[in-house]
Amino acid sequence: MTEATGLVRVLERVAPAIRADNARGTFHPVLSRRHCRSRPTPSRNDFTIGVTATSNEAEALRESVAALVGPDVEVALWPGWDTHPLERVSPDNQAMATRALLRWRVATGHAPRIIIASARSIAQVLSPEGIVAPLPVRRGGELDRDEFIASLARFGYRRESLVEHRAEFAVRGGIVDLWPAQGHEPIRLDFFGDEVERLTSFDIANQRSLHDLDEAVIAPAREWLLSHDARQGAERMIDAMAWGRATFDRLATGQLFDGMEGWMPLFVDEQRTLLDEVHDATVVVVEPDRVSSRLADLLEKSAN
Repeated sequence: MTEATGLVRVLERVAPAIRADNARGTFHPVLSRRHCRSRPTPSRNDFTIGVTATSNEAEALRESVAALVGPDVEVALWPGWDTHPLERVSPDNQAMATRALLRWRVATGHAPRIIIASARSIAQVLSPEGIVAPLPVRRGGELDRDEFIASLARFGYRRESLVEHRAEFAVRGGIVDLWPAQGHEPIRLDFFGDEVERLTSFDIANQRSLHDLDEAVIAPAREWLLSHDARQGAERMIDAMAWGRATFDRLATGQLFDGMEGWMPLFVDEQRTLLDEVHDATVVVVEPDRVSSRLADLLEKSAN
C-alpha cells in the first residue's frame, strides 16, 4: 500500500510536465538531464539529483521515491536555508548539518544514490570554507576527550548544563552528552581516560541512557566555520566598512553567533552550489517551467 501511494504522489508531481511535453511531441522519460562540470579531482559518484519547485514538493518527492525504490537505495534531501540573508537569525542547525554532511559525502565518493532538492536549496550558495569531515565516534575507540570537546565548539555546538536541543553538548567529568545537529536523538559518551568506554543514546526528558550504540557521526552544526582566511578578511573589513565594525570584530575573533550567516556573502569570492561539486550526476528537473520561474523569483528577490 505504501508503494502504491508513493507512486501516485510521484505521478502527481511529474504528470503535468509529461502531459505538456506529450502535447508538444517532445516527451522524454528524463525531463531534464545534463552532466555537471567536474571537480578538480575525479569523483566516483554516479547518482541522480531531482529538483522540484518548492521545498514541500521536494520533501514529498523524497518520501515517494524512497517508498518506490525500497530500503536498499538511499534517498536524501538537500535542504535549503530557511532564513533571509537580512534576518538576524541563523538557518536551522539540522539543515546546515545535513548539508555539510552531504557535501562531505559527495566529495568523498559516498553520496546517496538519489538526492532531492528544491529550486531554492539547489541554488543556495555554499560556504566559502573547505569541506569539513564529520567527527566519527566508536564505542571502544580511542578519542582525546579535551580535543573532542574543543572540536565540538569549533563545529558550532553550544555548551550547556543539560542537553535539550540539537547542536548542544554538556560535560560532566568523564561523561560528554551531545545532540548531533543532523541526528534524531542525543548521544552520551562515557570516557575512561581517552577511551570511549560506553556509547548510548539518552532521553532528554529524564536524562537517562536508553540503548547502546556501536558508532555515531557528528556533523558540523554550521556551514560557515570561519577559517583563518575568513577571520583575516573580517579584520580588513573593520576599517573598510565601518558601518559593520561591531560584527566584523566578532567575526575576526572567530566568534560563532546567531545570524552570522547573513554576512557570509561578503566573504564569498566564487559563488558555488552543490551542482558545482558533483561529477557524473544526472539532474532531473520536475516541471522545468515552474522550477525556472521559482529560480527567477529567487534571483529577483536577492537582487532587491
